[in-house]
Order: sequence, then C-alpha cells, then structure tokens
Amino acid sequence: MMTSDEEVVLRRLESQRNEAMLEADTLRLEQLVDEELLYGHSVGGFETKRSWIDQIETGHFDYLSIEHAIDQVRVSGDTGVLVGTLLGEVLIGGTPRSLRNRVVTVWARREGVWRFLAYLPSELPENATKG
Repeated sequence: MMTSDEEVVLRRLESQRNEAMLEADTLRLEQLVDEELLYGHSVGGFETKRSWIDQIETGHFDYLSIEHAIDQVRVSGDTGVLVGTLLGEVLIGGTPRSLRNRVVTVWARREGVWRFLAYLPSELPENATKG
C-alpha cells in the first residue's frame, strides 16, 4: 500500500509531539497544539491546551519514555486520525505510572498547518494484542 504525503507528515508530527513531551519542550508543544485541544487521560478527565502544557512545564507530568506504534492513519479533508498503541512511563505529581494504552490521536489542518487537536487513550488489558 502506498503512503500518502499527509500520512507521512502526520506520522512525523506525532513523533515530534512525543519528543517534545519527553523533553518537556513546551515551546515546541505550543506550536504543535491546537487552541481547542482536548487531551484525554486513560483514567478519566480531559485537559485543555493550557492546562496540559502548564502541567508539563511545572513537571507535574514528567514523561520518561514513550513508545508509540501507529497502526492506521486516516485523512479526510483537513482532519487526520491516527490509531495505535502507546507504551511508556510517566511521573504524575512525582508518582510513577506505566502507560499501556490503545490511542486515537486527531490532528486538524487549519490555514494549511496541521495542529494536534485531540487525544483519547484507553487502557489495554495485560493480555491484549494490538489490532
């Protein structure tokens, strides 16, 4: 199967977003994230752009490792949806937490620029396989 230009761009942007999270690069996140961000957590609740980036900046969310396998990318007009699996380690308020999630990431193209718009994880059971 051929990979579209949009798919290549979205995969690259998702990689850049993950790197910025690991490096707590809030300036880069400001550039990547849409003003209307809805960032979901596998244990419930949502963050806005401001609350999510602020918590990364203050160290409340300290991402230690992220392994994000993207299984599918769908582009429809100015919306890109990525589906995959995310494994990682994060400190939340100093408390270690292992991430083992199935994730849906949404990007929106606004005025020709892709922005990270939404993230929804769901915890994978221990015996789950991707697909």
